[in-house]
Amino acid sequence: MMAAFWRAFASCWHPRVLLWTLLPLVPAAAAVAALGWLYWEPALSGVNHGIDAVELPPEVQPWLDQWRVSALRALVGPALVVALSVPLVLLVSLLGVALMVVPALARHVVRQRLPDLQALHGASRARTNLRLLVCVVIAVATLVLSLPLLLVPPLTVLVPWLIW
Repeated sequence: MMAAFWRAFASCWHPRVLLWTLLPLVPAAAAVAALGWLYWEPALSGVNHGIDAVELPPEVQPWLDQWRVSALRALVGPALVVALSVPLVLLVSLLGVALMVVPALARHVVRQRLPDLQALHGASRARTNLRLLVCVVIAVATLVLSLPLLLVPPLTVLVPWLIW
């Protein structure tokens, strides 16, 4: 098992593998930039409108003014837009890796390490992609169900990492 681990570790540093890991970043970065360009202002105005619609109790406002926290209210809208878009960006990039990189890496490993391996061609590309989408839906559902665990400090980092 350790030999397989070291072979896999060495394969990660192959120049072709390194380029494949960067491949999904190009369309993901372009998509994020395009969506940010097109929808940043509408999303920000919608979130700010929602924040402004929330009425604070009259006792809270003097306290916020005393601590000058009211000035931070302008940062809440952009922070919420970014916080809501990060999971979407993560999902799209994971799907990009699964659709673009994993098949190429599998072919590379077979060619480099297992040249005598015979492909049985059991599952079609569509069936493989369907299985991928089912796994992503299960992971997202698990992530949503685990949201209360994110309030516990060590689990905040571990739970999403373990799910993905």
